[in-house]
Amino acid sequence: MSLQEFSPDEFSIFKSNHPGVYRVFVGGITAEGRLVYNEQTSENSGFSDEFKTLTDLTYSPAGFQAFTTRDGYVALLAQQNTAAELLYITEDQREERSHRWARPTQLGMPSGLSKFTATAVHHGLNGLINVFGSAAGDDSKTWWKFQNPNQIKTREEKVIPPGSTEPIAVRVEVAEPPDITWSDWHALPKAMVEMSTSSLTERKILLAGLDMEGQAYICAQKGKDPFAVEDWGEWHNLQDGLGPFQQMEVAANTEGLLFLFARCENNIYMKQQSRLGQCEFMPWVLFASFKANLSTLALGTYKNGGLYVVAQVGDRGEGPLFATHQTGELLNRWSPLTLIAASRNSSQLVLQPGANTDLNLFALSTDSQSLAYTRQITEDFWQASWTQLASNIESFALTIDVTP
Repeated sequence: MSLQEFSPDEFSIFKSNHPGVYRVFVGGITAEGRLVYNEQTSENSGFSDEFKTLTDLTYSPAGFQAFTTRDGYVALLAQQNTAAELLYITEDQREERSHRWARPTQLGMPSGLSKFTATAVHHGLNGLINVFGSAAGDDSKTWWKFQNPNQIKTREEKVIPPGSTEPIAVRVEVAEPPDITWSDWHALPKAMVEMSTSSLTERKILLAGLDMEGQAYICAQKGKDPFAVEDWGEWHNLQDGLGPFQQMEVAANTEGLLFLFARCENNIYMKQQSRLGQCEFMPWVLFASFKANLSTLALGTYKNGGLYVVAQVGDRGEGPLFATHQTGELLNRWSPLTLIAASRNSSQLVLQPGANTDLNLFALSTDSQSLAYTRQITEDFWQASWTQLASNIESFALTIDVTP
């Protein structure tokens, strides 16, 4: 499938919750800075016995991302350890390729900045990749870079009208790849310690994050041109008098309704979008409260199209993992909190649906640097044991591979 043949409707297959044909892909950065990867041996199966090394460069664990391009290829975003360089790495799409991975594309870094402490990736209009980076404490901005859209050119072609044998010249407009694939780095005011992204509408991106003081902010595109830096709005503080947050995530269910989830000590707060397509949210509500502080939470999408929320109780202790999910025809109710798994001293949790739409929960242990996962059996029941994937991992990211 070429770039010209791809449409937003086709790109929506990656957002659906219907069974598909793909494998879960895991990328990781080791303690030595090696970039490694693994994936399921077939749909809904286990993983290969060993992780493979992708390049001979060394990388920082900060800001590591994995995602799928609009053409269905796996792509990675990683920062070099030995140079001020952000790299975009994707599978080689040439028919005559001799290796799975193309040469890394250098995205550079904004002038005067050596490394991002946080990054985010989002598919914008027509599935184009948007990259966000920030370095709170070292820079006062959030930086934005995107794949340039196709350029529309007018060509003259010869056609034979019906009922005629003589060709005539007609002018047609055709879409061609841009001369330069990536834009420059554009500065958005205010730096974030962590960031999360979602779609406000088909043409507009919502960026959510926490600053160095744990204050919650959102910023959204407001104009008609999704590639114009001046069409970004201001950062809006959403703290509403609550204490500093330790984590905030934004996600949309398949109805397109946005939700913000934030953890603050032993509480989870939720803020729901008040109108579809608008950067307007209802006040924070206390979503859940626990006897001990929370160490992390993760958001995913369940097969019914609703959001699935997992939270670990216990500050790097042996606390359990609880989950809840949206239910009902209108996805307007939440299930009771249910104990789904024992703790792994997790520093990072990620929910990833398999090809059969059942969820997989991946957890990285801070103490042992081990990466493991467990599988969902029913809505509220999971496998009792964890399956070990790798050790010596400092950071990991997940995506799907639809072109194995």
